Amino acid sequence: MRDVVARTPRQPRLAWGLLVTWTCLFTLFTVRLLGAVEWPAIILAVTAALGMAAAIARIVAFRSGQLVLTEEELRVERRRRPLTIARTDVRAVRGNVPNRPSWSDRVIVEHAGGKSTLPAYDLAPGLVIARLQQWAGVGELRGSAPAASPPSAATGEGAAPTVSP
Repeated sequence: MRDVVARTPRQPRLAWGLLVTWTCLFTLFTVRLLGAVEWPAIILAVTAALGMAAAIARIVAFRSGQLVLTEEELRVERRRRPLTIARTDVRAVRGNVPNRPSWSDRVIVEHAGGKSTLPAYDLAPGLVIARLQQWAGVGELRGSAPAASPPSAATGEGAAPTVSP
């Protein structure tokens, strides 16, 4: 079994658009400099080159990855520093806001080797937390079970005990 739970968000197209724009400007000012040396063209060509470098850095620095569950392990697959945690080593899965997975913006996995904060994914952290808790059979606290669904009023489950005199 190999289940891809979540993926990192897609690369913004704005970075590619900026790269194309800065490259066109750099080419324009460089061609203008071939005719004669003009200080404004030099300054603009250098500015365009810095813009190109910034756009390239943004594209290269973007981390693509995915969160994968198998029968035995949790894997965070990414270009740099991939992470693998054995299912038996997982002690707790929680968000960065205690007892409020829907308010959290990060997923924290506590395991035998310490704590690992997972990167942001395209799926809401509350859903990732619930899926990982179900997979590992753990809750938010060490040794606690996953949060149960609220009791149903129709079935009378979870009703407060009555005290007889």
